[in-house]
Amino acid sequence: MSLKYIVRVVVIFFIMNQTVMAGETSLWKQKDKQAHFTVSAGIAIATTAYARNKGYNKTEAFLIGFGTSAVIGLAKEVIDGYSKNGHREADDMKADILGAISGSLVSAQFEWKF
Repeated sequence: MSLKYIVRVVVIFFIMNQTVMAGETSLWKQKDKQAHFTVSAGIAIATTAYARNKGYNKTEAFLIGFGTSAVIGLAKEVIDGYSKNGHREADDMKADILGAISGSLVSAQFEWKF
């Protein structure tokens, strides 16, 4: 894994730790946002690993993993908007996107064999 990818992941975690708005806790400290980040990263890791295993290069695998995870996160937020007690949150989508980027970046660096 090259240094530029490690730096990118560190920057993503730094962004997660910044305050959302004055007086609010950071994205990273909110349990719901941690769950969104973790699930999105997990989906991205699995999808990217599958793509790498099928012979895609790092860039293609990253785009497949990121895209899949981001679409699932977006779909979940759209469904939340139409549910009876649900509501859409932009911060949930931010956590989903950051998780998708992180998971795809890390997973794309490995040659997965399974």
